[in-house]
Amino acid sequence: MMLKQMNTSRRCFTTSSKKLQQQLIPEFNNIKSGVSNVISKETLSNYWNNRTMYHLNNIVTEVNKTAETPIEISKINEDYLKEIIDSKILTSSGRPLYLNASILNNIVFSLKTLASSVEGSKPNHIISKSETPNLYSLITDSFGSIEEFKAVLINSSNSISGDGFSWLMLNIDNMGDNFAGDKSYTSIFDESLSNNDAYNADGLANSSENGSDEGKKLLVKPRIHSLKVVNTYNGGSPHFFQKNNGIFKRTLQYMEMKTELDELEKKILAKLEEDIANRDISTKDPSMSESAERSLEKLRVEKDRVNFLLGQQNRGVPVLGLDVSPKFWLLDHGVDGKKNYLKNLFDNTNWNLVEERLVQTLSK
Repeated sequence: MMLKQMNTSRRCFTTSSKKLQQQLIPEFNNIKSGVSNVISKETLSNYWNNRTMYHLNNIVTEVNKTAETPIEISKINEDYLKEIIDSKILTSSGRPLYLNASILNNIVFSLKTLASSVEGSKPNHIISKSETPNLYSLITDSFGSIEEFKAVLINSSNSISGDGFSWLMLNIDNMGDNFAGDKSYTSIFDESLSNNDAYNADGLANSSENGSDEGKKLLVKPRIHSLKVVNTYNGGSPHFFQKNNGIFKRTLQYMEMKTELDELEKKILAKLEEDIANRDISTKDPSMSESAERSLEKLRVEKDRVNFLLGQQNRGVPVLGLDVSPKFWLLDHGVDGKKNYLKNLFDNTNWNLVEERLVQTLSK
């Protein structure tokens, strides 16, 4: 049972807050009255106006420090937040902006899957083979059963102390589709498997065993797709998650390697151009020697390897986020009510939207 609210001095939704809601979460009207057994109207209002607007104001402040023209609230949307996250992740000066954008993006993403409480609306609270075929297939193959998945997700979320989010991530193993058959990529394939604590070596069940009704299409591929549950803390982003945070070290390493290879390629091409220009005009031959062609081809293969490794640092796609911040559940559920909150949150998740996110990613 949700605890009775003690604080009655909560602020109403401000005009700027309402505008931001519509930009970031068009579905917000469906949940602003609260979600039964998950979050009350008062707590949700307080949460949005305080936590969300706090990070928004920080973003505006940070951007306007260097912007030629002040940023307007109308420009703040999910794409804008993701652009900040992508561009500021590896810059020390951009860290404050990155952290605020990451937290706000996490909040927006997780709120969208709260099931609507509007009368007449029937979001899917159940994961089923007929209604959510891709999600059902991935969960049963990656975790064994829906019940086991629920236990893993809730226990993982419950283990977070303080602010954080639990994520259901779609793992896309491009290696199995494009690189596994190429023997020159064997070492890369092995390295990526060793770095992926949730890789499903057995692949997925045959799609013929996971048929669907009502026109729902099964898009998952054996040995290519799997699901995993990961946690991020404070301002951590699911778009840049890797075991033991090794992504930062590896990404910097691969970026340095890429830069070195690009420079080396430029030098080789410049030398070839100079050699051709210096040939006797009567015997000038614009073609490269076989040794030069081999050197350049070897260099470009190595560049492909580095680009591939760099791309693998961001191959997990979030499809569900659970907000585990005490700001979201403590007032309604009390200090001992976290696990009960998580169970109710699972039961009030719009799994149709999670399925849609999977389909969008699998269709690319």
